[in-house]
Amino acid sequence: MTGEVPPSPGLSVVITPTPADLRHFARFATRRLRRVFLVVGSVLLLAAVLALSDGDPAPLLAGMLTGILGVSLLISAVVLPWQVARRLPNFVRESRTCDVDQDGIRLRGSTWANDFSWAGFRKARLTKHLVLLHREPGAPGLALPRSAFSPQHEAQFTAILADRSLVTNPIHGSALNGNSATLQ
Repeated sequence: MTGEVPPSPGLSVVITPTPADLRHFARFATRRLRRVFLVVGSVLLLAAVLALSDGDPAPLLAGMLTGILGVSLLISAVVLPWQVARRLPNFVRESRTCDVDQDGIRLRGSTWANDFSWAGFRKARLTKHLVLLHREPGAPGLALPRSAFSPQHEAQFTAILADRSLVTNPIHGSALNGNSATLQ
């Protein structure tokens, strides 16, 4: 048939998340909450120091409790990604196959499968350890560990993103080897 467009070659990658990949995902997923913990913990710690430094014994208990709460929040901001990564469900740790073609992205595990069409994605963002595909507001995005991509797969995946207009600035060379880039 002469009017038919040949299908573009797809990409298939087996993703086996490493513990480091899970920690990077947890760090990214908790970044806003960690900022809140850092700010509130710092303010509480500063208030405790001010309450205890004036020499008046009246605010001693309030200053100590405020200081303990502030230190607890600061410690929580540091260990939160580790706690989240440790508590992720088992299906997140299993190997999955990621198929990318002209229709979208398909993720398949041993007992589950998810299909994402290209129309649902707004932009792609590359962080140091993750490929983040943002969807419409209110819908969860897609995070793929960059460690799963070989250099050949990187170039092919970047070309597919560029074909789908998720990339406004195609990055020359290996797109996924830089520290951070925003693709839209």
